[in-house]
Amino acid sequence: MVEPLRHDNPLAQAPYLSAPFSLTTPSGLDALDGEVTRQASMVAYVGIFQLMFVATLIMVPLVLLLRKPGDPIASESQALEH
Repeated sequence: MVEPLRHDNPLAQAPYLSAPFSLTTPSGLDALDGEVTRQASMVAYVGIFQLMFVATLIMVPLVLLLRKPGDPIASESQALEH
């Protein structure tokens, strides 16, 4: 995410990079660092949600294979009668 933020990239210079961001001042670099961190966190959250969605889709058919447990007392009394 930070590779385009180089001094030799013309899009990372004055007219294209808005006011609080700068590659030459400490406060501008701090603002860029905060923005890159925010965007990286968002990309990570999206990736985690996608993983959880796929895991849920895989688990849904497995839920259909589960049986409802019977009454354990009734099962034991039927086993004793036979």
